[in-house]
Amino acid sequence: RTMVLNVEGINCPYKRQEIEEYAETRSISLGLFSETQHAHSSEEGGAERVNTEGETVRGKYKWFYSSGAKPEDVEKSEKMKREGKRRPQEVFEKARERAGVAIMISKQLHKHMETIEPAGSRMMRVRLKLQKKMDIIIVYAPPVDRPDTEKDAFYEQLKKMIEDTPAKNTLIIAGDLNAKAMKPKTDVEAKVIGKHAVYHPE
Repeated sequence: RTMVLNVEGINCPYKRQEIEEYAETRSISLGLFSETQHAHSSEEGGAERVNTEGETVRGKYKWFYSSGAKPEDVEKSEKMKREGKRRPQEVFEKARERAGVAIMISKQLHKHMETIEPAGSRMMRVRLKLQKKMDIIIVYAPPVDRPDTEKDAFYEQLKKMIEDTPAKNTLIIAGDLNAKAMKPKTDVEAKVIGKHAVYHPE
């Protein structure tokens, strides 16, 4: 089972734990998250929690984050914060992540993970080696109010990632595309949109 969610930030200490608990009770093995606002491109173990014996344990998932913030900018900002220094706005903005994507994978499914490819603040790919190899791309598209250059760059990057996927692999693209589906006007549109869309009023 897979869950796809715009988390609107995941830096709250308890949000990741709540997501893991929700996923675990529903036997979800893969989570694809957008708008994490997490400034690190990193790998982390499951969220810490206290069990019934009062012991601190890790959850049953691994997390992978992708961010567009430069590691040196993030480290500079965090160091100033640790030292109690006032961070200039320029330092804060360089280390800030407004987008960000993440993949949460169960430790059982992690055994079948072949590669993980962070690709900036709006895209990441995971390749799973199952009965057939599967490429899953999690995306967070720029909203309509972002500059056209940013939106064009996003779709060019997505196009390249699709083209780089071996034809024999199953390809899945999931996430928040910041799009509104209107009722189809042609047979081609109906085929693309499918039968299960929630339509936006025209």
